[in-house]
Amino acid sequence: MFLRHIFYKYVELGLDYLQLLYLRPLQNLPILCLVSNQRTTGKTSFLKWCKEIFKNNMTYLTNDSFKSQFNADWANKLLICIDKALFQKEELTERLKYLSTTNINKMEAKGRDKREVEFFGKFLMCSNKEDSFIKIDANENRFWVIKVPVIKKEETDFLEKLIAEIPAFMYHL
Repeated sequence: MFLRHIFYKYVELGLDYLQLLYLRPLQNLPILCLVSNQRTTGKTSFLKWCKEIFKNNMTYLTNDSFKSQFNADWANKLLICIDKALFQKEELTERLKYLSTTNINKMEAKGRDKREVEFFGKFLMCSNKEDSFIKIDANENRFWVIKVPVIKKEETDFLEKLIAEIPAFMYHL
């Protein structure tokens, strides 16, 4: 099972996390961080699978687009995914922590005034930098960091199979 691979011994918590995302989108959730120094772990496939589930309620960001003051493209999304995450500046970590717990944010588009909007976004980050993708202090509880192992047997049509199972998975939730 793919989710058992991603969440490992925390698969029940992983299912709870996905269920809360789907059924209780306003509830605060930790920032999910999937990390591994290895390649072919399924981290990016997990993001693609989530995109198929959440469709337009999910968006991908690069590190640079998260740093930008302009956030109109993602300020109203449920799931905000950052693949290849690498935040070296403490101010970005603080912004991420703030956004993970707030229910109000300022939305800004180019050429437009900032405006206050309801914010219910959840962050999902993937990184190949296990120990250095972001600075997190030892007492921080807003991040859920999971080290993802390498997939033992690679299948070229794996993502297509996962996508085909989405209706049954959603019924299960």
